Amino acid sequence: MTKYNIVPLAIEYHKIRRSGFRSEKFEKNKIVFAGCSMIEFGQWQDLLKDETIINRGILGDNSFGLLDRIDDIINLQPAALYIIIGINDIAANIPVNITLNNICNFVNHIIESSPSTKIFVHSILPTNPVHSIQKAEFANHYHKNEQVVELNKLLKSKSDFLKFSFVDLYSSFVDASGNLNSEFADTDGLHLNTKGYLLWADILMETIWSREGNRTLAKKTEVLKT
Repeated sequence: MTKYNIVPLAIEYHKIRRSGFRSEKFEKNKIVFAGCSMIEFGQWQDLLKDETIINRGILGDNSFGLLDRIDDIINLQPAALYIIIGINDIAANIPVNITLNNICNFVNHIIESSPSTKIFVHSILPTNPVHSIQKAEFANHYHKNEQVVELNKLLKSKSDFLKFSFVDLYSSFVDASGNLNSEFADTDGLHLNTKGYLLWADILMETIWSREGNRTLAKKTEVLKT
């Protein structure tokens, strides 16, 4: 039997950030972003011109860690919840079907405990070791883009049944070789640079908020592009 580590990366930082969440005061029925460092590093309030957005991203988190802290998110009773999780699972060689099961369980718990929340699950992004200057630190994340594709396909296949919206970031960020496009990649070939986050925000503005009928945020699409 293959063994793998389900503990989130940077676990001490993980504990500190969770402790900080518990001490914060937020109003309910706001937009919440949750997941790994891809969420934490995003300046969502600035990117999406909404000072009420709540960031629940934690560097190094995986699907087990996100599921373990679901009560914090349920307590917020989000109007909308955007998640991206899974790349650290792949780095830890956690089987894709287990990651999928964790994400589905997470979604189901949100639906049961916060039924008015609209749930959006992002595809995860490929990595790019070619342009990385920090290969040693993230060595376990590279050369696993086939698993990224597999997880994304499985997530998309579950979206109708579980009634969440699947947000395809992958198609906009992948290059011709199946790697993270270096135009949008930070120097580690794993995270996004400023241009990458602007593209992500643009995708959200154009494909989600306008479709969901949020006129206030939809009107801000042009502001974001300028």
